[in-house]
Amino acid sequence: MVPVAFFSLSGSKLSGYILPALPGAMLLAGMSVAAYVRGEDGIGRARVTGTMLLLLGIGAAVYTQRSGAMTNGGTAAVALPLMGAGVVAVAMAQRRALCAALVIGAMLRRKP
Repeated sequence: MVPVAFFSLSGSKLSGYILPALPGAMLLAGMSVAAYVRGEDGIGRARVTGTMLLLLGIGAAVYTQRSGAMTNGGTAAVALPLMGAGVVAVAMAQRRALCAALVIGAMLRRKP
C-alpha cells in the first residue's frame, strides 16, 4: 500500500509506478475477505469497514454538493451505495456473505 499511497499523494501519478503494487494489494485484501466469509476472522473488521464506507459516502455527498460537480441524482448514485453497504456492515456484521457482497458491490459498481 505504500507505493499506492506515495504516488497518489505526489504530483506525478504515473500508472507505471502504481500498477505493479496493485496485484499484491488485491491478493491480501482477497485473503482477508475470504477468511471473513468463511468465519475465520472476527466481525470487528466488518464493522470498521462499514464505518469507513459510511464516512466515505458522507464525504462524497458533502464534496459533490459543495463543489457543484454533480446533480442531486449523481450525488445520490455515488453516496447511497456506499452508505447502504456501510450501514449493513455495521448493523449486521454477523451475516458475512451479505456484508461481503454489498461492500464489494458498492466499491466495484460502475460510475454514474
